[in-house]
Amino acid sequence: MPALKRRKSRIKHVVPIRTLEDSPSTLDRSLLSAYLKTAYRLPTLGLTIRVNQPCPALWTLLPGSSLAIVTAWNPGSRMLPGAENRQRNEALTKALPPHAVAILPALGEGDAGDWPPEESLGIAGVSLEEAARLAALFEQNAFVFVEKDQAAVLVWVR
Repeated sequence: MPALKRRKSRIKHVVPIRTLEDSPSTLDRSLLSAYLKTAYRLPTLGLTIRVNQPCPALWTLLPGSSLAIVTAWNPGSRMLPGAENRQRNEALTKALPPHAVAILPALGEGDAGDWPPEESLGIAGVSLEEAARLAALFEQNAFVFVEKDQAAVLVWVR
C-alpha cells in the first residue's frame, strides 16, 4: 500500500482501510464492518471486488492502472427512494472526469442482506484524489479503490 500512503497526506479526511483492526477507532464500527463485508460486483466483467483481496483478473480485462467504485446512492448511509438514487447516479455519471478510460456498471451487495444492493460505477483510470472528490461531492462515507497488482482498499472520506 505504499502508493496510497504517499497520496494520503495530500488529501484531507481520507483514510484507506483494509481491515476493521487498521481503521481509526473513531469510526462507527458496525457501519464500517458492513462496508468491509460487501461484495462490489462488476457484472459486465463477471468479477467481484472485495476489500483487502487482490483481483488479478481485473487487470486482464480492464484498461488503466486504477479502478474506483463510487456510488451516489444513499448519501451518508441514509436510505433514499430508488428514483432519487437513480437520479443521483445519473448526476454522478455527468460529473465523471473526461479522461476516465472506462466506466462500468457496478453493484455493492452487503453479505448480511439487510441493506438493498446499491448501483455504483466502476471508474477506471481515475486517481485516488479524483475518486475522493466524487465521493465527497455525492456525500458518500466511503468508496473502494484498487490499484494494479494491489488489494482493494475501502477509502473513508467523511
